Amino acid sequence: MVSSDQTGEKFAPFDAVYETVTKRMRVYQNRLDQHKDWFEKLIIGFQEQRSLWDRSSPHELDGYMSKWDISQSRLKHLSIAAYLHIAYDLPRVIANNHGPLDLYDRYDVYVGAEHIFSEVLSDTARSVKVVGWWPGLLSKSIAVSERLFGKTNAFEVMGQWVLKLRTTAWIHGQRLAVLPDEERTEAEARLLAGMEKALEDAKTWTPLLFGKLNSPSFDTSTNAFTSFFYFAFFVDAFADPKENIIQKTIESVFNWMGTNPILAVTFLAVTMVLVTKMFFVYMNKSRGIVQNEALKEAVFADLFGALVSAYARHAFEKFETDADFNVALSVDGARIYENFETRMKINQ
Repeated sequence: MVSSDQTGEKFAPFDAVYETVTKRMRVYQNRLDQHKDWFEKLIIGFQEQRSLWDRSSPHELDGYMSKWDISQSRLKHLSIAAYLHIAYDLPRVIANNHGPLDLYDRYDVYVGAEHIFSEVLSDTARSVKVVGWWPGLLSKSIAVSERLFGKTNAFEVMGQWVLKLRTTAWIHGQRLAVLPDEERTEAEARLLAGMEKALEDAKTWTPLLFGKLNSPSFDTSTNAFTSFFYFAFFVDAFADPKENIIQKTIESVFNWMGTNPILAVTFLAVTMVLVTKMFFVYMNKSRGIVQNEALKEAVFADLFGALVSAYARHAFEKFETDADFNVALSVDGARIYENFETRMKINQ
């Protein structure tokens, strides 16, 4: 059973981004010459859909939430929430506020807000509220996922899919709006079923795809100079095994420093070099860990987005049985996995 605190932790990265998006949406709305009221209804409807995530079970999102592990990283939490909100919540909000007479003008208003999403994702890419403290700090100095996506990181991958899914959401919203109630209910159920399968497949396949990459190695070994330094200054301590090694080493160092100022200065200088080297070794290792994790985040965000986009199409197709619907999803999923596998081999 997932506690409310754990649920809040899952939603926190998305809520941090969503708060900023909503504020900028309001600014955009105030600048509109027409359709302000309609855009206001979209904002409010979207907020209402987000509030439904906090409902107690049972409700229609239980299946999706059950596949949303609390152990996922913050960036995965963000993509899992963002794709759900855009691919499932948004089309239904658009359908509920459908207006065919001024459809094209409204679409221009809708598309005009696209820049907000990529800008906010870029601005929050280093936010500790979104990615956590350590990755947030390290990300200020590293470029991630270069081997697979050039200089693209998980936020840019996510941003691309957010824009694509948002464009598709408009189309799906218009289709939902004109369906009879029974058919609309069925289409919405299939949209959500596709989301659930996309999440399950992305979680399963990302480690498999990432395992096909040769993870970058990071040199943490000491060089010949460092080894010589340790030998020269500590060999005397090892010469007499009956003595306490640490005690004898400290005594030897202080004796040398007390009798030979030049040696003392040299020792302090070399010590500073070693401390600096160890610090950078630690930082490089930490950067390497973050880079590997960031690569996984980018793969997941891209794969999940591709699966959501592909599976959502089938929500509006006619199937004799649910089994036929699931077969269509599996066929598309296998094709997408093969494409990703090929990309990874090419970009090794």
